[in-house]
Amino acid sequence: MEAHAGGEIVDKTKQITQSRSDKTEIVEIHPDDINIRYLTPNTAILTDTTTIRGVSEGHSRTGIYRVLRGLVKENGEWVAAGAGLTPLPRQQPSRHRRSRQ
Repeated sequence: MEAHAGGEIVDKTKQITQSRSDKTEIVEIHPDDINIRYLTPNTAILTDTTTIRGVSEGHSRTGIYRVLRGLVKENGEWVAAGAGLTPLPRQQPSRHRRSRQ
């Protein structure tokens, strides 16, 4: 399961269908600032900041997102159990005024 930034909940099948759709074009996607916290030997939480540039079903998905992923170990392999992402606010250019002396 995954919760998209717009609030849509999708399962694995729908996620794959959306990513392969003619209406989806991902130009860039990459995670940064990856942190993993092991809760037990078989469960972990991963957080990252993911940059996405692209379009999905006519809507721009370009932005920087905070992502939370739940992972479980099954038969010795880590697999995704769920994820959620939320867009981060866009950084505004800093406007500093110099004081006149």
